[in-house]
Amino acid sequence: MAASIRSSRVWLLFAALVAVAALVGASAPYAQAAVLQGALAAPPTAPDPQSGLTWTAWQDLGGTLTSAPAAVSWGRERITVFARGGNGEIIQTYKEGGGAWSPWRTPPELRGVILRSAPSCASWTAGAINCVALREGYGGVFQFYWNGRGWAANDLGGDATSAPAIVAWGAGRLSVFVRNSNGNLIHRYWQHDVTDWTPPRWEAVGSGTITSAPACGSRETGIIDCFALGPNGVVMQLYYDERVGARWVG
Repeated sequence: MAASIRSSRVWLLFAALVAVAALVGASAPYAQAAVLQGALAAPPTAPDPQSGLTWTAWQDLGGTLTSAPAAVSWGRERITVFARGGNGEIIQTYKEGGGAWSPWRTPPELRGVILRSAPSCASWTAGAINCVALREGYGGVFQFYWNGRGWAANDLGGDATSAPAIVAWGAGRLSVFVRNSNGNLIHRYWQHDVTDWTPPRWEAVGSGTITSAPACGSRETGIIDCFALGPNGVVMQLYYDERVGARWVG
């Protein structure tokens, strides 16, 4: 009788161990998933200073600005910032290599030009800068540019009701965009040593209306991406890709 009781206790203990093992085996995948989820949910580590992802603290460049600034890199380790100054004139500061930022100044050739919008700038080759803005006393787009020896300026026309945007989308290729009085996005195009600003009259691109100034960039030669606010307040995109039939897509 005692032997039978001991045998029953052994089998009960064995069955309990098997049940525990089965329970642990069944719950192990869930425990591992919880650990991985916790690891994924953990905050990321600080960026590696050598990776180029670490931002410095803001640096005060001074100046008296009355518009948003526009920055353009026009060569290796060369960057210039433009803005509307306290008296409305164009002011600039620049930096080359590891040197310090220059004092803000108005280029002598551009003194007396009073802006009524923030500038937008682009560089179509090393050593070239083209900027556009709206200026007082003129309803179209005003351009000022560095010609390698000094600053020059001209009027590009257009029915402009927003700050314009300029983009370099290939070597020697520039396009300028602005919103007109109908709320449409209009543009003109220029190519170095090939064509002056064309079409002769500004041309509408895309369909529908925008309610803000456009912002445009180029992610690859032959591609232009433009962004603006739509009537419902959301950001809209319009892009041009000459590889797919040279058309605008909204």
